[in-house]
Amino acid sequence: MAVDYGDWAATGDEDASFDRAPFDHEGARKKMQSRIAQTMRQLNGEKVSAQGGKDFEPLHNNGVIYRPTLNNQPIKLPGVPEGGLRISRSKLQEKLPDFAKDVEAGHFDDQLEAALTFGATNKLGIPRKANSSTGGTRTVGTQSALNIGVAAKRRSKTPPSFEDIRKSYIDAGSDPAEVDIAIAKRKEAEGA
Repeated sequence: MAVDYGDWAATGDEDASFDRAPFDHEGARKKMQSRIAQTMRQLNGEKVSAQGGKDFEPLHNNGVIYRPTLNNQPIKLPGVPEGGLRISRSKLQEKLPDFAKDVEAGHFDDQLEAALTFGATNKLGIPRKANSSTGGTRTVGTQSALNIGVAAKRRSKTPPSFEDIRKSYIDAGSDPAEVDIAIAKRKEAEGA
């Protein structure tokens, strides 16, 4: 035979792309814009019962620290320190539409993709299978991730207190109610 059929095989990036569906950037942008709209409603004093909690922490004199998140993963704003953007409530309300425009323009696509695919691969970076019939990737839900995280912290050689765990997750932008559920489950498991 004159043809080496092995030469037909995909290699490198092309081969790796066969294991995952193309990422939906438009859908990710819509999710982030929904988070921004939720923040606007919360800043206006509306009660919003949405997953993910608030992306801002109130300060004195109508100030806030704004830390945008998606899927409980931080979205870093250029020029803003890791601790978040310290800004007045009214100025944040004024500036959030600009952030929404930048999201729509695709300036944060890499971060949005990273946030929405967080947990979708194993330790080796291989996509997890949802089940054999769909062949999709499996993502761990927010509550499950918190349950696993709290349990892992408590199993360490020097486990932090439940109060310290709660504070660290809330400081990172997790929903306090979901953190409390995860801590309650761990306390029950430990018989505490």
